[in-house]
Amino acid sequence: MIISDKEFCAQEALGTLTFKVKRSLAGERKLSNEIRRHLAHDPDWPVRHAVAVSSNTPMIILHELTKDEIERVRMSAKSNTDFRNRHEGHLYKDGQPIKLEGYNDQQRN
Repeated sequence: MIISDKEFCAQEALGTLTFKVKRSLAGERKLSNEIRRHLAHDPDWPVRHAVAVSSNTPMIILHELTKDEIERVRMSAKSNTDFRNRHEGHLYKDGQPIKLEGYNDQQRN
């Protein structure tokens, strides 16, 4: 299910996006990063978790999810395979690596 940013905002404002639809959207490959970021801040933690485990979630959104209040969401964001393999637990700001809090390089398989 692909949805435009405008349609997503309208349906979200009307309350017509169900929990199940939002969880499903989180894994969509062609979903805009704006919608994905919105889902990363959804009040329902399973929606945020779906964003955290998606291989389509950009690194910057995964970094935001490493600070989530729910441990399962935080740990899933930290262990997202694509995230670990490409960046080995680091984010980059101004070309400098930023070590993620709570990330242990020895946890990698």
